[in-house]
Amino acid sequence: MVGQPLCAGCYDYLGHVLFAWHLPELWRRFTITLRRAIATHLKTSGLSADSVRVSFVKVVELQARAIPHIHALIRLDPPGALATTASGDHISDGPAAPRGGREPRHGTDRQPVWSSPITATELTALIRQAAGRVRIDVPTGDNHPNQGVRTLRFGAQIDAQALTPETTTAATDSETARTTATASSRLSPRRVAAYLAKYVTKSLHDFGITARRLSTEAIGELDVSEHVRAILTVIAELAEHGNAAVAGIGRWLHTLGYRGHITTKSRHYSTTMGALRTARATWTRQHATNDATQLNATTPRGAVSPDQRPHAPLDPDAVAWEFDHAGHTSAGDRVLVISAALRHITARITAITETRSRIGSRWPAPPGGGDG
Repeated sequence: MVGQPLCAGCYDYLGHVLFAWHLPELWRRFTITLRRAIATHLKTSGLSADSVRVSFVKVVELQARAIPHIHALIRLDPPGALATTASGDHISDGPAAPRGGREPRHGTDRQPVWSSPITATELTALIRQAAGRVRIDVPTGDNHPNQGVRTLRFGAQIDAQALTPETTTAATDSETARTTATASSRLSPRRVAAYLAKYVTKSLHDFGITARRLSTEAIGELDVSEHVRAILTVIAELAEHGNAAVAGIGRWLHTLGYRGHITTKSRHYSTTMGALRTARATWTRQHATNDATQLNATTPRGAVSPDQRPHAPLDPDAVAWEFDHAGHTSAGDRVLVISAALRHITARITAITETRSRIGSRWPAPPGGGDG
């Protein structure tokens, strides 16, 4: 069955959860290692370490086996600073990297084509090298049944491929040329962008989990597969017996232990949300001005436009609303609200305690106990 381990008793659920929890830190260390590897490569070639700037965008996909998988676009850009708005938002993407990134971009200002000192093939090798070096040693906790130290790293399925410009084939080309063009366009920037966008739409609803936070007491009642239930059980155990390395993991039951963002990018990869908001506001103002100008131009001479017509007098019986105040009107109201909230919290804690005492053990043991 897709998404289920072949041997539930042999599957390393503890390693699964620890990898998902520490994946954001693994990626952070990877980006640092990659930048250092590129700087070393440039120095070896007799160039300045600041000759290029590494930019990236990544999307995290939760695979059918419920473990996060990273898809990323990594590009080499020129080191020049970008133009910014008054608020500090970047408004220009800068020129493309014709060798390293292979992604043509079109900024608002045409600039001379920049050639990266690192080829796409060399960048691919540096990416594999950096991904193979990154690792994290994580203690599982003295009170955990499987105490010890786990080494987390990226797996052997590291796939780095160079992007090629999107090509079109003329009608007079030979069949061989058509085949070559089709194969090269499979990794075109447009196709890869659509490929990444596909994973943004994936949801935890496929596993039977909502986007709201879960309680550990609800694990046994969820309509999920036994594989997902075992993952949730290990997360709950780490929340109780884990150390500082997994502090707060219990609050991420609803994401199966993954605490990062689905989509992240480096600062200079593309435009910013602030720049997009500014562009939308400018567009709205311009079109409002154009509409008003067009309305004035089409209004007959001597006629009154709708905006200039006198407003009808207000109805004396109409109710006019105005802001009174915010918050409690008196200290007594504040005391009553806080007292009601405390009673609700106390009742919830009492109910949880009674439920735990009735069931004897808080969670069922996961298959295999976490030993791979």
